[in-house]
Order: sequence, then structure tokens, then C-alpha cells
Amino acid sequence: MTNSLYDPLGLVIELDIQGRHLVQRASQYAWDARLPDDLCVLTSKWLALVKKAVLETKVPRKIDCKKLLVYVDASQSTWGVDIRTPSGTRVCAKGGLFPQPKRDKWTIPRKELLSLIYGRDLLINVWKTVDESMRDQCEALILSDSQINCYRVHKEDQATDMKAWERKTIQSMRGFMMNHSVVLRHVATTWNSADGITRGTFPNK
Repeated sequence: MTNSLYDPLGLVIELDIQGRHLVQRASQYAWDARLPDDLCVLTSKWLALVKKAVLETKVPRKIDCKKLLVYVDASQSTWGVDIRTPSGTRVCAKGGLFPQPKRDKWTIPRKELLSLIYGRDLLINVWKTVDESMRDQCEALILSDSQINCYRVHKEDQATDMKAWERKTIQSMRGFMMNHSVVLRHVATTWNSADGITRGTFPNK
């Protein structure tokens, strides 16, 4: 069902995340078990939204990808990345559900840190579409509502008790920013468009 939603650019990634949550909930039941009525209703509403999105979603063309805003976020169960132009046009977006080990054991700050890496990787892929002669003009502002990670990435001396993965990830992020015209800044949750991805809603257009 959800695999039939082909959206490689993530223009309606919020719907994709909704569908994944529905599948995750349905997978808790035996294959021949009757699903709860509320789950069936939610699935029907989701299918209606998908059909509407197919008719109404327009793919923007000729977007200048040299200057971009990269919103990143993570919740207890989901991560999201939303790349937009300074004018607010969505270039592409990506999101996913954390596997159970990470969902149950990882802290929110650690999940938020992983979303930074996902944002960096998606940004690199977008910049590959820019003509090589103009790539030196590329610049981006990465926006996260995780104050602790913004602080840690900007801080040169890290805590001695920091986990090895977190230390390595922060160093990797710092190196990327130093070698590119990329700045990390804190943004309020209400202005973080990736927050809608992690909740499967459309707070921002």
C-alpha cells in the first residue's frame, strides 16, 4: 500500500510518514486478524489524502539550488529532513522511522544528531545537480531545534564522557561545515518545517 506512493523527491513526505506509521501499527496484529475499526478509518482517510495529493501536487521546475535552507528534526520514533529555497519552495525532503533498537534506547538529542547527518547527506546529493563550474557558489543554512546539538557542534572541546559515536559524528559535521559554506543555527520548533515530517502533518507549505 505505502510502496505504491512513488515520491522520490519527498514532496509529500508527510503522507509517506503517515502511511509508514499505519503499516507499523497494523504489523502488530496477526496477518489474519481483524484490524481495529479506528485503524481502518485512518487508513481510508490516508488513501483519500494520497489521491488528492496526486492530483494537486505540482513539481517545481528550474530551482536554483546554490543557496538552500536545510531543516532537520527527530522525534521519539521518526526523523525528517526538509530542504527548501530561501523563498520557501521545497526542493526535496526525506524521512523515516527509527528501527526499534534506536527508537527504544536512543535519546532524543542523539536522534537529532543523526538527523543532522541525514540532512548533510541529502544536501550533498542536491548540490551534485548544480553545474560543476558553479558549485563553489553553493551555500546552505542548516536549521535544527536541538539547542544541545547546535552547541556541541560549535564547541571545539567536547565532554570527555561523550559516546564515541557522538564524538565522531560531531567531528564529521564540523569538518563538513568548515570545508563548505554551511552554517548551523538553532530554530524554534514552530518554524522548523521538518517537525511536520516527524509528526506526519503539514504545518508548513
